[in-house]
Amino acid sequence: MENLDQKPQQNDSDLFWKLAEDNKKKLFFSILRIIKNREQAEDLTHEAILRAFQAWGNFRWEAQFFTWLNRIGINTTLHYLTKEKRYLSIDIDIVDFSTDQAENFHYNDYIDYDTPEFLFRKKILLAALSQKLEKMSPCVRVAFILRHHDEMSYEMIAKRMKCAIGTVRSRLHRGRQDILEVFSKNFD
Repeated sequence: MENLDQKPQQNDSDLFWKLAEDNKKKLFFSILRIIKNREQAEDLTHEAILRAFQAWGNFRWEAQFFTWLNRIGINTTLHYLTKEKRYLSIDIDIVDFSTDQAENFHYNDYIDYDTPEFLFRKKILLAALSQKLEKMSPCVRVAFILRHHDEMSYEMIAKRMKCAIGTVRSRLHRGRQDILEVFSKNFD
């Protein structure tokens, strides 16, 4: 539906609601990855759609509808987090740190990965990573997730977060430093 043959009228509210309905689920999951709370993600999805409807007249047809809607959703979520000074509850899965990756992180072939000691240390590491992610400022956390989970380029993150590429680099550097701190404490 997004590839429209001719440019529709921007005041066509029926078209907006059709496009919004078609993209609502994707928007919800995009917000859910950041906020990690289903009910709040549903509320923010509805709020983002309403904000998009209010800005419908400003939509540029050379952009994809979902890209535009998703940017509004991310901004709505960031605004909520900043306004409410809330911290996200992020699963360690966001970092894509699966069991295999955690075990393969060690380069020593002599480690027995099934020992209680190793499994205990891995559990402590994952808990520490999760805590560190939760303590990151929302802007740093979102940049970190967009880069390392969604694999977005710096340019795409800058556009999504409406900030300069240098700001994105700074936020990612801060996030990586925080994560490296966890590894240095757990592997020394």
